[in-house]
Amino acid sequence: MEPTPASEDRLPQQEVKRLVQEAMTTKGFPPVMRYPEAVRGDYLLSTLFSWPILVWVPERLQPSMKPFCTISGCTCTPRVKEYKQRVVEEVDTKCHLLYVKYQCTGANKIFFSTVSSAYLQREVRLLVHFPYILTKKFGLSKEVMELVQEGMLSPHGLTSTVENMKRRREKRYYMLLSLFADRVRQNQLGNPTYMAPNPPIVAQYCSKQTQLGRRHCLQRGYRFLKFGVLCVR
Repeated sequence: MEPTPASEDRLPQQEVKRLVQEAMTTKGFPPVMRYPEAVRGDYLLSTLFSWPILVWVPERLQPSMKPFCTISGCTCTPRVKEYKQRVVEEVDTKCHLLYVKYQCTGANKIFFSTVSSAYLQREVRLLVHFPYILTKKFGLSKEVMELVQEGMLSPHGLTSTVENMKRRREKRYYMLLSLFADRVRQNQLGNPTYMAPNPPIVAQYCSKQTQLGRRHCLQRGYRFLKFGVLCVR
């Protein structure tokens, strides 16, 4: 059973499907993080403060652009069961991870996703390019886990790791706020009557970016060291 993001943290399901299908028809692998500040054209200024998105479509590596079945010896073409999303932790932000859940169309009829350990471990290049460590309850980037490990070995402990992540997230907020102000100015140059929306204050932004606490870092660091890379179906 995979964790379900809180309703306020979820992307609309149709948008998840659209982004996955778009990545499947373009050069969507290796995956590239989609940052809201990189979006060009017309958009709502408030979306500048939304979470980045990473679309994981390793199916593109197959000549047919279809996934392989995770059952040994099964040559079926799995069918799409569901377009999935999870919230995962980067150092300076949370982000949306999008991928697909499939069902075997052979005799076994099992379900699996392209972020499951059974799928990732079939090819080394998938493990190389997949940027997260997933368990049933959480998802962390490999960079976050490196910081956690370093903190566990540091004389300052995990307190410095948590504070580092907090500073990085606040720094990202002020960078986005600067972009927001610049784009408001550009809009007002073109339309003197333009009324800009109010950006979130740093406390509001960070409340949606609640970084890992020391206890969670410790628990997850120990799990990583004990079990290695864990993925969920």
